[in-house]
Amino acid sequence: MELRRDERAVTVQIGAVLLLAIVFTALALYQVNAVPAENSAVEYEHNQQVNGELQELRNGIRNAGMTNTSRSASVTLGTQYPTRTFSMNPSDPTGRLETITPSSMVRIEPANDTQDYAYETRFLAYEPDYNEYTDAPRTVIEHSLLYNQHDGANVSIGSQQLIQNERITLVLLDGNLSKTSSGVTSVSLEPLDGTRTRDLAAGTVITLPTERPAIWVDQLEDNSGVTVREAADGKVTLELNRQYTLEIARVGVGDDASSDEGFTIGTEKNVESSDRTSSGYSVSFDDPQSATPCTDGSTCDYTISAGTDTTFSASATAREADLDFAYSADENVSVERFNESPTDVEIRAQGSDGALIDLFVSSGGSSDTIQLRIVKNAATGPQFERLEAEVTGQRGGPTSAEATEVTFGYELSTDADDVVVTIEDQIGQEATNSGATAGGEFHGGQTVSFNSGNQPTENYPVVITVDIVNGECRTAELENFEDVASLDSDDWQSC
Repeated sequence: MELRRDERAVTVQIGAVLLLAIVFTALALYQVNAVPAENSAVEYEHNQQVNGELQELRNGIRNAGMTNTSRSASVTLGTQYPTRTFSMNPSDPTGRLETITPSSMVRIEPANDTQDYAYETRFLAYEPDYNEYTDAPRTVIEHSLLYNQHDGANVSIGSQQLIQNERITLVLLDGNLSKTSSGVTSVSLEPLDGTRTRDLAAGTVITLPTERPAIWVDQLEDNSGVTVREAADGKVTLELNRQYTLEIARVGVGDDASSDEGFTIGTEKNVESSDRTSSGYSVSFDDPQSATPCTDGSTCDYTISAGTDTTFSASATAREADLDFAYSADENVSVERFNESPTDVEIRAQGSDGALIDLFVSSGGSSDTIQLRIVKNAATGPQFERLEAEVTGQRGGPTSAEATEVTFGYELSTDADDVVVTIEDQIGQEATNSGATAGGEFHGGQTVSFNSGNQPTENYPVVITVDIVNGECRTAELENFEDVASLDSDDWQSC
């Protein structure tokens, strides 16, 4: 009698092998596709964080020079990927912050003086070494201008504070700094030579070294008080069309910084003393019209809304007194705007709810201080409970990528009269759409699109503005395809 062969166990073994193959294939696909995408998002968010920290460093340089006080700033040079159980990460990315010595000096040729002045300075440059976000920009601080250097484009992320109203504020850097890390590094800023001041008549020429002359032309071309021209060998010349008051100081960063005996332009300005009794006049802040007094028993003087421009003015008991404004802030505060005029200062800051800023004014040896507390979502009318947007349409050419569509969604705190969404790109295209107005629910999948031409043209970044009529208004920049701006990630600023 012949026995029949039983192959059922073989079938089970084959099934187990196939199941394992599917699992390993899925893990391999996740490692090859999902992990790089997620790590790229981590790197991009870190780069946005560093931009804010470099703004703080830029502001610290100015404050150290103009107030003759030591400052410090922290910069997160690298980042860390999230821990993964079944997949692997590459080594954590690092970043490098270093001083750059330009090939020429800052030169000042006063029209009302026979003597010219030339002084050395330094730039500060940050360059990340990412694993996935390989086209990340190099970020540079030049004479108060903070900008990103992309391939073929320069994008300002902190506008110049060199020329404002009737004043030119120039802080020269000295020293050598070179730090590479995947963590946080602290940068100390030490005043070397105190502020000196003098009047510069119309016709004065200031020559600045720069790595990108074109961005200075863009920054100052609308300023009627100065004519800006590109010069050879990485320089830009500024010819004054009217009188300005120059304030110039020297600040040390890193090692080997020293005082300059040849720093003799103008006369020394007294910014050190805060003893009111030693001054011939006093200075104090006025009651602001756009800030709310603190009334909840806290030690602050006024509250300001996060991301909102607020103006503070001050008065002196002497006529024609020259007022200087400065600030110090908590570590989690980012001051996005600090624009001075002869009698007031406009400030815009982002930070956690309750973060503090000390605002100073000084003149002639007298000073006054007020403390500001940041309040988030202090605007009236409907608010955004949730807000997000991303580039969902793009077309490409041989050397360019053009965003064509932005998809957005939001949830409102209450019903609104109207919600207007506007997108604008870097080549002048603009499109507008109206969104849903009902409060208490998420309105997703709404789109607004450009009417694109025949030939794709590089148009990033795309600026999107979402405005609740009679309510909150927010704006954000989208840097590339599938870039997402989220309210939870502080990507949106107040309009």
